[in-house]
Amino acid sequence: MGISIHNLNGNNNTVSSLLSSLPSAGSSGAMENLTNSVLGTSTSSGVNLTDYAAIKNGSYYKLLKAYYAKDTTTDKTEDNSSSNSDSNSENSALRTSSTSLKASADALLTTGNNLLFQSRSGNDLSTNSKDYDMSSIAEAVTDFASDYNNLLTSAKDSDNTKVQKTISTLKNTADVYSKVLSSVGITVGDDGSLSVDQKKLKTANVGTLKTLFNNSVSFASQIESAASSINAYVKSDVTKKNSGLYNSSGNYQSAADIASSLNSYT
Repeated sequence: MGISIHNLNGNNNTVSSLLSSLPSAGSSGAMENLTNSVLGTSTSSGVNLTDYAAIKNGSYYKLLKAYYAKDTTTDKTEDNSSSNSDSNSENSALRTSSTSLKASADALLTTGNNLLFQSRSGNDLSTNSKDYDMSSIAEAVTDFASDYNNLLTSAKDSDNTKVQKTISTLKNTADVYSKVLSSVGITVGDDGSLSVDQKKLKTANVGTLKTLFNNSVSFASQIESAASSINAYVKSDVTKKNSGLYNSSGNYQSAADIASSLNSYT
C-alpha cells in the first residue's frame, strides 16, 4: 500500500507500505512492538507507528500544506515589497525631476528685480543681445533643457496614466515650438528631448527668447504647467498607496471596489 502526499508545488512523495513491514500479531515481540507504538517508539522493524498514524490521518498532509502555503505567501510578499520599492523609487525620481523643471522654468519666467531678461540699458523693449546678460540667460535655458530631459527619463517607466498623458502633451508642445526653438539654438530630438547650442543661444534674438521663455503664454510657461501637474499626480499616487487602499497584488482599489468586495462576503 502506498500513501501519496501532494504538496502545493505539485511534487509527490510516496511513503512505502508501512503496514506490510510490521510483524504479524503472532510473531515474537508483538506485544512489545504494540507497547512501543503506543509510546511513539519504533518497532523492531524500524517503523515509528506514531509517524505512520500521523500520515494515515492526514496530519502530515495538513502540515506540509500549511508549510508550502506559507512559502508561497512569503514569495508573494517579497515580490510585492520589491514592486512597491520600485514604485517608490520611480515616484521619488519623478517628484525630484518635476520639481526641478518647475523651478528652472520659474527662473526664466520671473519678473521684477531678479528678471533674467532685464535690460542693462534700462530699456526692456530692446532686442539687442548686448543690452542683456546673455551668459546668464544661456545658463538658465540650458538648466531648463536639462531638467526637461531628466523628467522625460524619469517618466519613461511610470505606470501612472495621467503622468504619461502629460508627458505626451509636453512632447507635443515641444514639437509645436520646434522651429522657433531651433532659431535660438535649441533642437527637439525625435524622442522629444532638447539639446542646446550654447554659441547660437548666446547670440540669439532676445525678442524671440522672451517669446519662448518670458511671458505667460510662452513655451516655458506651458512646460512649467505640465511639470506642476506631474508633481501633483505623483503626490496623489503616493497618498493613495499610503492610505492602504491597495490590495495584496499592488493594484489600487477604489471605495466602490472595496465595497463590492465586502458585499461578496455577506
